[in-house]
Amino acid sequence: MTQADVDNAGAGPEPTPSTAFERLPRAGAKPSEQLTCVFLLGAPLVLFGAAIIILFVFMPKGEDDLWIMAVVGGMFGGVGLLLLIAGLKGWRSRKIPWTELSISPGATLRPGQTARLRLRQPGPVALQKLTVTLVGERVYRRRVSVKSHSTVEDQEQLCGRPVLEIRDTRVREGKALERERNFTIPDDARPSGPTHPDGHIRWRLDVVGQAGFMRGFRHPFELTVSAHGKGRDGAPSPETEHV
Repeated sequence: MTQADVDNAGAGPEPTPSTAFERLPRAGAKPSEQLTCVFLLGAPLVLFGAAIIILFVFMPKGEDDLWIMAVVGGMFGGVGLLLLIAGLKGWRSRKIPWTELSISPGATLRPGQTARLRLRQPGPVALQKLTVTLVGERVYRRRVSVKSHSTVEDQEQLCGRPVLEIRDTRVREGKALERERNFTIPDDARPSGPTHPDGHIRWRLDVVGQAGFMRGFRHPFELTVSAHGKGRDGAPSPETEHV
């Protein structure tokens, strides 16, 4: 018995037919677009950092504060190198098929409500570990500094709840790993959409996989959590209609 078989214990003796599930939409940029951005950012930073360090090495050592150049060059080069390593990992993982997530139709994604999740991971892939996490966060704009009017996007994590974990499973080409699991929206979950004082609430399911040396993936899927008394279509739920 594999670890994946143990993980599936208690998931339900009679799985719901796959045709009865609704596919969740993917979130974020396409993998090819992500790789392009990573390489376009990483390569110039590495070259810029290397240029500063070379300039420091060959400049006359007449001033005491020239060491700052080496520190700045190392910082730029280090960040660029990390980006290139991440890009290399993404390039090595580009042939891993995208995970598919679905939920039971008509499931009410409201605070305190439970829905049935189905995961399907096509092969070929040798998974060391695969996790699914329910993530809720507030996305907002913040000022770069007190004296600046420029802003950047930032996130405040509100929820990070594990839903499913699978270990040491190999999926052959033409086959697919399938698992089902119930997950519950936290009782204190804030609904998707604009929030006070600023920003908006965003929910998703993050699928993170480790598939060997320098191979892995993160596949996010969008979720919409409605306010109390409303379903995913925004219509009042039966219990609120009779209140």
